[in-house]
Amino acid sequence: MLARALRPSERRHHTRSTYHGVLQLQSLDNGTWFAVYGVDASAGGFAFVSDFGLRRGERLNVSVPELPALTVPAVVRHVTARADCYFVGIEFDEPLPGELERCLTA
Repeated sequence: MLARALRPSERRHHTRSTYHGVLQLQSLDNGTWFAVYGVDASAGGFAFVSDFGLRRGERLNVSVPELPALTVPAVVRHVTARADCYFVGIEFDEPLPGELERCLTA
């Protein structure tokens, strides 16, 4: 039981859904907006592939094309460098508003 409880996949509070869309992220360090390519999403976080390296703990704003006026604050929780990109997981500061969750997890 303890081993299962320590696995990250067992600690998740929200159900993940596949998401293969493009999202816009803004680095709060320098204000730069850039596009990332979705892998999966939930009400609590988002995994994506990025051409840009991010740092664990870095603060971001997240925006989706379907709701461009809505941005959600998040923090980078993990970054894995791959041969030609970065695999990144972020956690939202609070559960997503319903309309944004529906866009990401539909």
